[in-house]
Amino acid sequence: MMHSRRRFSVDVVKDIPTMATKLADHSWCACQGFRLADTPLLLLNDSTGPDGAQEFAVFDVVRGVQTESITVSWMTKERLTAFFHRHLAAVANAETLEGLGKGGLPSLEHGEGPCQHCA
Repeated sequence: MMHSRRRFSVDVVKDIPTMATKLADHSWCACQGFRLADTPLLLLNDSTGPDGAQEFAVFDVVRGVQTESITVSWMTKERLTAFFHRHLAAVANAETLEGLGKGGLPSLEHGEGPCQHCA
């Protein structure tokens, strides 16, 4: 994750199709994160700015490490859906995932009011 000092606001998303739609159909401020309910999957915006491609760091919150990085701007809903299913299966099977151990979770304490990224 390039922006390890960023603080994030995390929305819990109920299922994979909803997560894929949110990521494929929208651009998000730099402090936005998403947690897939009842799974260890956490995505944190790692984009360099609002005008660039939307890059998200993928974390396994059980292990507390980044497992992948994806550029959601270049992916369709179908591709994102397939990625989430494959990734969750790999985590559940405790397979070695690309990037495992590259760093711990950044702060998920966004705080009150808008930050420099969402102001």
